Order: sequence, then C-alpha cells, then structure tokens
Amino acid sequence: MDANIVTTLSNAAVSLILPYLKSIADGIVKDIGKSTSAELLKQGDKLFKKIKIKFSGKSASIQTLEKLQKSPNDKSLQREVESLLHKYMLEDLQFTNEILDLISNIPKNEEYINMETSISGNVRKVINIGKIKGQIKI
Repeated sequence: MDANIVTTLSNAAVSLILPYLKSIADGIVKDIGKSTSAELLKQGDKLFKKIKIKFSGKSASIQTLEKLQKSPNDKSLQREVESLLHKYMLEDLQFTNEILDLISNIPKNEEYINMETSISGNVRKVINIGKIKGQIKI
C-alpha cells in the first residue's frame, strides 16, 4: 500500500481514538448509550483495542500507547503513536486493511468531524469544497 495512504490512515486512526481516550481519562466512559457521540466512542474503543493488540509484545510501543491513554492531549505522544502505527501498517497489509475497515465503519456526522489544515509557502489560491464552520485562522 502507498506510504502516503498509510500516513493518512495512521493519522486518522489516532485522531479517531482520541475522543475515546479523553473520555476514559476524564472518567466519562461508563455506560455508552446510542447517541452519535456514543457510537464514536464505541468505534474508538474497537480501533484502540485493535491497535493495542498490534503493539502488544513490543514493549516500547505498548508503553507509548499506554502513555497516550493517560495523556491523550499530549501532541508529542500522538505523533509517536502515529509514527509507530504507520510503521506497523507498512509492514502488515492485513492489519492496514483491518484499520481501514474500522475507520470506514465510523458513522459520519458533522457533530464530531474536525479538520485541521496547515498551508505554508507561496500560496496563491486555496479552494475548499463544502461548508466551513468554526474558527478560521489566517
């Protein structure tokens, strides 16, 4: 699989487990109901468990994942887990496809879709297709 696609998938996977990890860190996850955000947490749980199984047996990797579980807002840990996930996904196409399937099954809802874009250099034109909501920093 193309390394750029794997990069996108590993970034998406970490982004999608963060709400789940944050809810654990905040002690919120007790009884997950049927709302959209609850469905996101359920899917985040499945994705996290799949990643944790892959990282098992690799002590440095599992320690990094456990640190992220305790400190889900730590950007440095997020990047480390993305990097490890990227490495394992490049090595194991079946694992990559399993992650892709889990990501594909997460319900789409504007309620929790967040996109961050950084553009640098000599940019003359930027085109966005769709609605823009929230803060825009230029």
